[in-house]
Amino acid sequence: MALDPQGLTCVLCDHLAKRQNPVGRGQRDPKSNVTEKSLLLELGVPFRRGAGGLLVEAQALNGLRLWSQHFDRVTVCAAELPPDMADGSTIVWADPAHLLAQGRVVLEPLPWGYRPSDHFRFRDQVMRRFEALVPTHRYLCFSNLGAFGAWGNLAAAEARRLAKPYSLWFDWVLHQMPSSPGGGVLRNAKSRVLSAITKYQTDKAIRACSLGLFHGQTVYDAYAPLCKQPALVHDIHVHPEDAIADADLAAKLAALASEPTLRVGYVGRVHPMKAPFQWIEAIAETLAVAGSERVLATWLGDGPLLDAARDRVRSLGLESSIRFPGFVSDRDTLLSFLREQNVLAFCHITPESPRCLIEALISGTPLVGYESAYARELVADRGGAVLGPMGDPHALAQSVIRLSRDRQALQRLTEQAATARSIYNDEAVFEHRSVLIKRFL
Repeated sequence: MALDPQGLTCVLCDHLAKRQNPVGRGQRDPKSNVTEKSLLLELGVPFRRGAGGLLVEAQALNGLRLWSQHFDRVTVCAAELPPDMADGSTIVWADPAHLLAQGRVVLEPLPWGYRPSDHFRFRDQVMRRFEALVPTHRYLCFSNLGAFGAWGNLAAAEARRLAKPYSLWFDWVLHQMPSSPGGGVLRNAKSRVLSAITKYQTDKAIRACSLGLFHGQTVYDAYAPLCKQPALVHDIHVHPEDAIADADLAAKLAALASEPTLRVGYVGRVHPMKAPFQWIEAIAETLAVAGSERVLATWLGDGPLLDAARDRVRSLGLESSIRFPGFVSDRDTLLSFLREQNVLAFCHITPESPRCLIEALISGTPLVGYESAYARELVADRGGAVLGPMGDPHALAQSVIRLSRDRQALQRLTEQAATARSIYNDEAVFEHRSVLIKRFL
C-alpha cells in the first residue's frame, strides 16, 4: 500500500486538534490566583537531571536571569532529557541553583515526548500541568511548537480555551528545517508528514496569539502575515562588555594593512542547514586563487557532518589551511576567536536567524556570506557585510578573494561592523521583549 504523506498529515492534524481540545472540561476563571507580574515560559531547550537537581543549558540560564529582571515570578517549562539519552557535546549545562535561590524563577520539567507513542502517553499529564499553570500567570510566552512532543501546542490550546492572550517566540521557520542526511522513501515521507504537522500547528497558534516575537527579519517575514501583532526582535547572549574594545579594534584595523594571512572563521554546528560542504568549496576556491599561505579558515563547532567535513578537507589535501577543530564550550574563547577573525564566512541555506552573525559584528568582524532578509537587516544603514546569492559558493569565494586583496575595503567593513556594538547586547534585547509582552498581553 502506497504511503500518502498529505492524507496522513490531515488525519494526524485532526487527531491532534481533537486531543488538544477535548470536550467536557470545565471552564475556570483565567484571572484566579494570578500574580500581576508573573510570566509562564515554555521553551524548546531541554532540562537535564544532574546529581544535585535540574541543569539548564548555559545560554538559556542567562536568558532566565534576564527575564527575572523584568517579571516578579517566572515559571519555566521544558522537556527533561531521559537519563539514558546522550545530549551531544555541543550543550553546555549550568547549575541554576544560584538563580533559583533568589525565589523569582521556578523550573517545571515536562516529560520527553518526541516519539508519537510517548507524546500520547504523556499528553494528558502535560495538559493537566498547563491547566494549572496557564490560569495562574499574568503573561504567557510559548516557543516549542511543532509535531509530537512539542508541548507548546498544548500550552497555546489551554490559553485559547481560557481566552487568555499569549505570545509566541521563534528564531527559525520551524517547518522548513532540514532533516538529518540520508534515509530512504519512508524516512523522507515521515519528514514531510512531520513538517506538515509542524506548519499546521504553528500557523494555528500564530493566528490566535496576541503577540508574535520573531527573531530576525527572515523569521519575521515568514510569520508576520499570519500574526495580528508581529514584532521583530533579536535573541543574543552577549553582554555589553563582550564587544570588542576601542583599543583592540584600533589594533585590528592597523594589523589588516600588514598581516599577509586572511583569517576566515565560522562558529556553529556542522549541520546541513549551514551547508558546510559549500563552505569548504568556497574556501578551496579562495585558496586556489589567493594561495594557501594567504588564507587560514577555521570552523568551530560540532554536529552531524563534522567527520564528513573533515574527510572532505583531507581529500582535497587542505588540512593546513581549512580546520575543523570541533566544539569549544568556553564562551570567552569563542568571543576571542571571533575578534581574531578578519571575516565571518557563512553559507546558511535555511530560514533561520543565527546568533553568530551578531556575535561577529560586535567583535568587529565583517560578514561575508549568503544573503537573507535576516543578514541584510542586521547591517542595514550601517554596513559591515558583503552578501551574495544563496547557494552560490563561487560568488562567496570571489567576495573573500577581493577582500584578501583590498585591505582598505576590509578596514572599512571592519569599522562598519563594529558600529553594531551599541545596538546588540542581551540586556537590551530581553528588555525589548519584556516591554512588548507587557504592552500587548
